[in-house]
Amino acid sequence: MWIRWFLARLNRRGLGRAGLFKWMPFGTLIANVSAACVMAALSTVKEAVNTKDCDTIVIGTQLGLLGCLSTVSTFAAEFNAMKESNHPWRAYVYAIITMCASFVLVILIYYVPVWATGYDTST
Repeated sequence: MWIRWFLARLNRRGLGRAGLFKWMPFGTLIANVSAACVMAALSTVKEAVNTKDCDTIVIGTQLGLLGCLSTVSTFAAEFNAMKESNHPWRAYVYAIITMCASFVLVILIYYVPVWATGYDTST
């Protein structure tokens, strides 16, 4: 909750001193993408360690901490607000950036080590 609160302060600030892209909720974007990245990293650790204790800790962290950090409800509310604004295209830009950044980073974080070391991901 504290992490989300801190990151929410980045929304509507924009980038740099000029405040470019103030319409982009950077706090929520950072929260969602970073949660996806840490989930991928923990999944890689889970594959490498492969013990019951590690599985329990990883799943608990993923569902508890990271599940709270990345909230679909906030993303959906912001998407809907942007879609109903005077610039509805911004909603789609925000959604595409969020999903593509998460997808690409998760592939790099999880699958590159799995492919490099040959972990069996079929289980």
